[in-house]
Amino acid sequence: MHYTKQVQVLLRRYFIQIQVQALNYLAKNVQAADMVVYVQNNLWAVPQFF
Repeated sequence: MHYTKQVQVLLRRYFIQIQVQALNYLAKNVQAADMVVYVQNNLWAVPQFF
């Protein structure tokens, strides 16, 4: 049980790190950031994206 808990914590940190890296990339990439804004404004078109 302790091992499973430890794995979950590691996975959570790993995914958070990926999200942070993605946000940093989007901040540096204007074109990608514009795409994110477009997707957010048209969530009905791609509900499975988020």
